[in-house]
Amino acid sequence: MEAKQFDTQGLRSLIVEPDDYDPDREYPVIFLLHGYGSNMTDLANLTPAISRTKYLYVCPNAPIAFDLGMGQTGYAWANLYGSTYDEEAMASEERFMDFLEEVGANYRLRHDRLILGGFSQGGMMTYQMGLPHPEKFAGLFALSSTVKSPNLIRPRLPERRDHQVFVAHGTRDMIAPIEAGRESIDLLREWGYAPEYHEYEGMAHEIRQEVIDDFVGWLDRLTQGKRD
Repeated sequence: MEAKQFDTQGLRSLIVEPDDYDPDREYPVIFLLHGYGSNMTDLANLTPAISRTKYLYVCPNAPIAFDLGMGQTGYAWANLYGSTYDEEAMASEERFMDFLEEVGANYRLRHDRLILGGFSQGGMMTYQMGLPHPEKFAGLFALSSTVKSPNLIRPRLPERRDHQVFVAHGTRDMIAPIEAGRESIDLLREWGYAPEYHEYEGMAHEIRQEVIDDFVGWLDRLTQGKRD
């Protein structure tokens, strides 16, 4: 596998190419959105555990930089703790959609083979950007996350609501409490979706091997009918 930095006018990213990458082949593409305060390298580290050969991975860096202290910089899709979250989240969505087009100009992308997902705030953005756009993404996944702003999603939902959605959450999550995760699942079902939901007893705000195992199984089922 090889990771390459990909810079566009909208977002920086790491693109992780699979072993024996063939630029003339159309791979299923997984977009991995990192959480609040992290960066594009975080979820890129998961890619070998998902698959070294099946997928092309795109790991964008969130656009809002802030000081984490101790000389460290974190990145966010929107300020979780301010009054401008919705405005900033929509601005990040616009930048991501422009970024998606730029990636498509450099790699062979087929929208029925794009999978969008992320961890924590990356999952929040996945719900926001993915649910209104089933024409762009074959499936969505949210790990240790919640629906942050239903008002940014509900008015834009499509008539058909059969999007494939994978959700994983730990019962000991102190950052995104399990109660909020369950409420988000209830909301998705209220909207007409049927997410594949997994709870992990004793898991905190993290991604354990059992999450990856269940996620990979879901990916295999999702992409099985979309291969050449």
